[in-house]
Amino acid sequence: MKKTEIIQLSKFGNSMGTREFGRELREKSLELIKNGAGIIFDFSSINIISSAFADELFGKLFLELGEEAFKNNIRINKFDNEETRNLIILIINKAVDFRKNSPSINKP
Repeated sequence: MKKTEIIQLSKFGNSMGTREFGRELREKSLELIKNGAGIIFDFSSINIISSAFADELFGKLFLELGEEAFKNNIRINKFDNEETRNLIILIINKAVDFRKNSPSINKP
C-alpha cells in the first residue's frame, strides 16, 4: 500500500499566490513521490489560488511527472464550498492544460 502525505495548504495562509511558494511545494512533492508517497493537497480554508501558483505547482508537476504518474500520485480535496472548489479546480485545470498543450514552453 502506498504511503500518502497530506499537505494542508491552510497552514501557509488562506490564499496561494506566489510562484515561489508553488515551486517550493512542487520540489517537496517531487521528493515525496520519488520516495514512494502519494500526495493529497488539502484545500480546506483556502479561498483562492493564483494562476502563477497553479502553474508552478500543478502545471509543472504534470509536465515533470507525465500524465499517468500525475494522476496516480496527486489528489486534491476538502474545499470549503462548491463555488471555491469549482474556481480552484478551473485554475488548476487551466495550468495543467497549458503545460500539456504548449510543447514549445514545456520546460520545468
